[in-house]
Amino acid sequence: MLVFKETVGYNVLKLCKSYFNLLNVRMNAFNLYEGQDHLLRQLWEEDGLPQAELTRRLGVEAASVSKAIERMEKSGFIVRQQDPEDARANRIYLTETGRALEQPVKDAWQSIESQLLVGMTNEEKLLLRRLILQMRENLSRAE
Repeated sequence: MLVFKETVGYNVLKLCKSYFNLLNVRMNAFNLYEGQDHLLRQLWEEDGLPQAELTRRLGVEAASVSKAIERMEKSGFIVRQQDPEDARANRIYLTETGRALEQPVKDAWQSIESQLLVGMTNEEKLLLRRLILQMRENLSRAE
């Protein structure tokens, strides 16, 4: 008989909850809220993205991105500017404050990653990554 608390799914869920709780605490120290670090990561890679492209890359609802942009603009991390080629669209740019968060946020992510994998060999880390990718692939076929 399957014991629920011993299932992979249950334990992945508990792991994700713990991971995101810790991540959110670390990001809140930078006045970032859930998911805003992902938006910043996109802009650190390519500043000035159209809002619609940010939405596509993040894979979330347009309303969620719009709300995050509004909140981050009020916090001074980004600015919204009308696209010079399409007056109906906005492009999102980092401010100096938003750019200055890049290294501290990346350091926080790295610290959490290190904490997550403490005590594992390189081989175990590679195997774990491969297995997680396989599970993601399995679920993507089920959608």
